[in-house]
Amino acid sequence: MGKDTGAMSKVSVIIPVYNSEAFLRQCIQSVIRQTYQNMEVLIIDDGSTDQSREVCEQFCRKDGRIRLYRQENKGVSSARNLGLEAAAGEYVFFLDSDDAIHPSLIEAAVCQAEVSKAELSFCSYVRLTTLQMEEIQSQKRESSSPLNWETAEKYLSEEWFHIRFERELSCIGGKMIRREYIGAQRFNERIRSGEDTLFLYELCCRQVRMAYADVQWYYYRMHSDSATHLHERKGMGQKWRVYEKIRDQEYEKGHSAWALKWEYGLMWDILSAYLVMKNAKSAENSRFVKRWAIREMKHPLYRGLTSGTRLLFLFLYAGCSYIPPVRALWVWKQRLFGTLSASISSS
Repeated sequence: MGKDTGAMSKVSVIIPVYNSEAFLRQCIQSVIRQTYQNMEVLIIDDGSTDQSREVCEQFCRKDGRIRLYRQENKGVSSARNLGLEAAAGEYVFFLDSDDAIHPSLIEAAVCQAEVSKAELSFCSYVRLTTLQMEEIQSQKRESSSPLNWETAEKYLSEEWFHIRFERELSCIGGKMIRREYIGAQRFNERIRSGEDTLFLYELCCRQVRMAYADVQWYYYRMHSDSATHLHERKGMGQKWRVYEKIRDQEYEKGHSAWALKWEYGLMWDILSAYLVMKNAKSAENSRFVKRWAIREMKHPLYRGLTSGTRLLFLFLYAGCSYIPPVRALWVWKQRLFGTLSASISSS
């Protein structure tokens, strides 16, 4: 057992699960091994067809803090929303079923939130292969020294979202949020890609008070299934609509620099997806991505991009995806996202 946390606040750990049998044990074990003990672990099985349910039931029998909820397959947003409805803790902590966390993360986040009155606490993350995940989980990694935390509120919290911590605040995994602050806000169940970015954006628009620790204590697993999902056609379109929504709202607010940042990210993501499709020799999906690119080139903010970026998109439009600068971008993106050459769904 971990340290005695006394009367400290309860944390509801929400884990949506869909066909995660291969990674689920490692994920749940990383929660059980937390130094913080005042938790409830809410596992939402979103209609899994593998052995995920059986794995979860085994853990439920071993640890009374773990509860399993089941629903028909409605998507990760619906699963997280069910977790929010069931949560009884003062804080909720989100964890994806193929990821894991450092054993001291929840305790550190709660302690900081109590001290600074932060409504959202988070750290950085590191991308790991399955082998690296196994290695890091086998090590004894409790923290003996205090972390250095930074806090932000009001306008600065928005700046953190758009500029400084755009990478960390684009995904919900590893975020601990005061449940009272979330209130009636929920994940948009109509989208299955980019839903967590939109959820965090809506929190930051309310100028949520945040606390950040510069440690890589959230372990994001890289594997072929996640890479394929990133570049599945329906998912790409939903994610890009989220980008467009954030960009357009910031543009309407007069935050042109932030809006331009989202336009820049959107166009580079489109270019990356196009190169993936070309590499996979998926003509239909390549045309789909190209249509998005052409539409975005007509947006007023496109003219605010650097000339080099606009030149790359002209090459994309012309089908010149193997010229050295574009190919160099493709190699860089491969290294960033892992094995993106997996088969691409055409659904």
